[in-house]
Amino acid sequence: MFQDSPTCLNFDSAQPRKVCGECILMQLVPDDLGSKKIPCRYIPLDQQGQTVDSFYSFGTQEELETVVAQWLKNTIAQLERKKSAVPRNA
Repeated sequence: MFQDSPTCLNFDSAQPRKVCGECILMQLVPDDLGSKKIPCRYIPLDQQGQTVDSFYSFGTQEELETVVAQWLKNTIAQLERKKSAVPRNA
């Protein structure tokens, strides 16, 4: 899902490959899974800990898209709450 989108540092195959460790999504990958070949597949998407990888193994594309859409909404809301909690410099 993430590796096949413009979010991926390696989305454009005409460009030199970059290491996944440089990707902004790495901060969402559990520390013990950061060395996987495609670490963004292991970002927990819901409270049950389902990941893109688990949907590739046991789910459908429709289920994956639904969970990722909800994950995006939740993640954006969480980031907005964090941002609003940071005091602004006058």
